[in-house]
Amino acid sequence: MIGKLFAWLGVVALFGTALAAQQDIVVQYPVGTTLAHGTAVDLGDHPDKAPYNLTIRIVNIGTGTNLVLDTSASNRPCDGAAAIRCNWFITQPASTTLAPAASTDFTMDITPNDDGKWSVWLAVYSDDPDTPIYSIMFRGTAGKEEEEDDCSTNEGSGLSFLLLLGAVSALAVGVRMRSARV
Repeated sequence: MIGKLFAWLGVVALFGTALAAQQDIVVQYPVGTTLAHGTAVDLGDHPDKAPYNLTIRIVNIGTGTNLVLDTSASNRPCDGAAAIRCNWFITQPASTTLAPAASTDFTMDITPNDDGKWSVWLAVYSDDPDTPIYSIMFRGTAGKEEEEDDCSTNEGSGLSFLLLLGAVSALAVGVRMRSARV
């Protein structure tokens, strides 16, 4: 009887914890399209390296508590990181406390600064127990990417195949001759 009671209490504690730690935050880009944490968004090619002006929305999808965006540092609640071949600037959201079902928008300007592939990570910091840092990668291309020097001329690929075929044939003949002797 006591064993069943402890088992029941364990189940209640497990589900109670799971319910208490619900995800409250989602990030949308474009506004209305929810992006999963860790998603990469390809913004395509801008051959003229024109800037992107993105309007991004943060939504509290929780039902019971306010979502508080973390403003503990000057670069929060929204920050860019690991930028490759681009510059970025974020205009922080006006609201930092979101009631259930509430949202706030902010802008992120991304300007490619070199030809080729570019990327930057967006991080949104909050008090969400499951996802305190919600990350999204934005990427694209700009201009014409330079060809890489790999010192390969692709010559000899036919010769390599013939050498491989010859080695396999020699091995097959050797196995057959050995089988004939036995």
